Amino acid sequence: MAGMGFATGSLISTLVMVIPIFLALQYRIRTEEAALLAAFGDSYRDYCQRTSRLIPGIY
Repeated sequence: MAGMGFATGSLISTLVMVIPIFLALQYRIRTEEAALLAAFGDSYRDYCQRTSRLIPGIY
């Protein structure tokens, strides 16, 4: 989606395409992490300490 926004050459288009997708991913990540934490407990918490959520090395 970011590539399509950049292709239009408009910052507003890029933001309109990227922000909703990012917010949806954030919601899904939180929901899945809560379910995984409930299912696997401390072993999943340890895994979270070693790995990134979405972008390796950044987030």
